[in-house]
Amino acid sequence: MDPANAYEAERELDADVCEGADLLMVKPGLAYLDIVRRARVAYPNVPLAAYNVSGEYSMVKAAAERGWLDERAVVLETLLSFLRAGADLVITYHALDAARFDAVISRFGVMFFDDPIAAFANVRKATRSGGKLAFVAWRSPADNDFMTAAARAAMPLLPPRPAFDPDAPGQFAFADAGRVESILRASGWSAIGIERVDMACQMAEGDLLTYVTRMGPVGAALREVDEATAARVKAVLIPAFAPYLKDGTARFTAASWLVTAQS
Repeated sequence: MDPANAYEAERELDADVCEGADLLMVKPGLAYLDIVRRARVAYPNVPLAAYNVSGEYSMVKAAAERGWLDERAVVLETLLSFLRAGADLVITYHALDAARFDAVISRFGVMFFDDPIAAFANVRKATRSGGKLAFVAWRSPADNDFMTAAARAAMPLLPPRPAFDPDAPGQFAFADAGRVESILRASGWSAIGIERVDMACQMAEGDLLTYVTRMGPVGAALREVDEATAARVKAVLIPAFAPYLKDGTARFTAASWLVTAQS
């Protein structure tokens, strides 16, 4: 669009809404705060985003490196200007610098980080000084026999899989408490606590086959095999869970770590 012609921007917004847009975005945001405001007034019920582009980010960073301004103050004032103009959300490269959360909590997610040290360092950057981290992660496969029952039964019927790497991203990547502690220390966390937690769980027998054929290594393998192989695998799965089934319910223990730390 012609940057001098605000009416052209309004026509573009109208066209986006007529085409069924779920969200409107103004990019770059800082130079077009007036367009952000016009969009808000014209479409008060459509989510509106302002994109704080890399050029705007780089200018602030360059000035801060030279000591010409207070970086955090300028960043917060800039982001506030987008919200004041009417944006519902701001997309910005300043996110980790600006955000400072009191606590970060995860349930069975952090084991899948490709680079856990870098990931936890980024999480720490987004947490205020003294902020808390808490997450739950699975202990070892040996401690979670229910979780490995499907693989033990199915793998003889499936094509060979890569050898199990205990440190690779996956369900049991944080089974080793010592490794978890070293990752957190390397990423800058302190006051680390790791506690064993055993939780009694249950699942309806009718949901069991769906669960074990969609999740984990068996679920991944079944997506790659022919129907005949898949049928043979499914035939051995329910019998493999017989030790856990009673009165139509599978009962098992979720053996986990409760990990806490401080930024």
